[in-house]
Amino acid sequence: MSSSSSDKAILSQFQLENGSLLGGPVEIP
Repeated sequence: MSSSSSDKAILSQFQLENGSLLGGPVEIP
């Protein structure tokens, strides 16, 4: 399983859901 797109999508969602934990840019509507 080598899907870069899927991995990126998962990372994006993870950052959006756990942005505070990672201390990254969080976009809360």
